[in-house]
Amino acid sequence: MVLPSGEAASQAAQQPSQYKVVGSAGKLIADIVSGTGHWSKADYDQWVCVKHGQDPDTFRPARPAIDAAVTWVRQDLPVDHARATARSIADAVLTDTSARKTIAQWNRDGLAARIKVEIDETKSAQRLIASLLDAICEHPTVEGRFDSQGARVFAYTVQIGIARNGATSIDRLTVPGMVVVSKAVSGAADRKTKAAVLYCAGMEKSFKATAFGSMEKSVAEFDGNASVKPLSAFPSETLSLGEMLPYYLKLMVPDFSEASDKVVSAELVPYDDDIFDKMTTDAARVVDVGARASMARDFASESTTRRLWRVWLGGRPGAAQ
Repeated sequence: MVLPSGEAASQAAQQPSQYKVVGSAGKLIADIVSGTGHWSKADYDQWVCVKHGQDPDTFRPARPAIDAAVTWVRQDLPVDHARATARSIADAVLTDTSARKTIAQWNRDGLAARIKVEIDETKSAQRLIASLLDAICEHPTVEGRFDSQGARVFAYTVQIGIARNGATSIDRLTVPGMVVVSKAVSGAADRKTKAAVLYCAGMEKSFKATAFGSMEKSVAEFDGNASVKPLSAFPSETLSLGEMLPYYLKLMVPDFSEASDKVVSAELVPYDDDIFDKMTTDAARVVDVGARASMARDFASESTTRRLWRVWLGGRPGAAQ
């Protein structure tokens, strides 16, 4: 963490700010939580730097990060209501049609906003991505959903079957916040050449395009050799489907044990009804289960979890996250 010196703060209007290193963000937070710190509240309103030596113009205010970390560490002082809030929103989605349809519309708007931000339609390859994604925004159900060339556009979810603790029963869960869009049909001869787009809601770079056959192959490989990866290492942008699934498995089953639990199936499943309604419902089910589990032991994992829950259940375009 770097903070402006007192002299620089008083002369900010006359000359460029000068900065001095006063300690790491982790040290400051530990001092606050333990009560041994000597930091003034004014320090919180200064600046944090993602990387030492970064341009001061890109520094971020420290207070939100510090307050969030302190709240998480001091679980009962103040009381942390975040998970209870997440459960209540998930319950509303699962039990109230109006709530579900409202959030489904927000998710639809969210995808439309990402298309405008991320896709450069002056490039032919990206125009194809935009065409596929625009099709599901304009037609959430398969009825009437065609691309500019008149070809039918399909939406697929990723479904994973899990057997817990050696049980014979299988829990079938749909990966939340994720949809694959393509003109390809599973099993068709041309699926290895037809493009498909993976959309992961809540990512800095939301889209990953490849051949539909490659998506099928990624899912099959995950089915045969599934693992979980820590949410503390959750990627900032959408990777290939096979690379993303180990992180999503952790989100879906927080206590998944590679020693006793097993992924018994993974597949792309076509969905012809309202895809945004489907995504919202599936996310609510995952949030409902996850919010009842214990908080992650590290702040990065808990922060990632809550950020994605927020996106899936109410991340309106332009709203504060």
